[in-house]
Amino acid sequence: MFDQRRTERQEYAGEKVEFSLDPFLKSGIYEAALVNLSEDGMCFLSSTPLTVGQQITLNDFMSITTQTAVVMWTEQCDEANPFVPPNNVSYKIGVRFMGSKEAAWEERQ
Repeated sequence: MFDQRRTERQEYAGEKVEFSLDPFLKSGIYEAALVNLSEDGMCFLSSTPLTVGQQITLNDFMSITTQTAVVMWTEQCDEANPFVPPNNVSYKIGVRFMGSKEAAWEERQ
């Protein structure tokens, strides 16, 4: 498979990521487990299925109140997600950051 990444990624297995499907709703916040992170985006495990092209809002992510991202790919997987009950279906999801991502990346370094 051809690797389409434009920037180097760093592994962050198991770190919690919170996201919502609507940035204006305080309910509907989902927890996911970070797999890896790059300047352009990240991969995480979630029990919530998402679709390619869907926009999500990362909540309180890397010292930024909110960060918008778009789903670039998703696949069902067998990997365990520490933030959901055992035996639940997990999805590995890749997202690309939208807007000001440089500040988030530099904060993490």
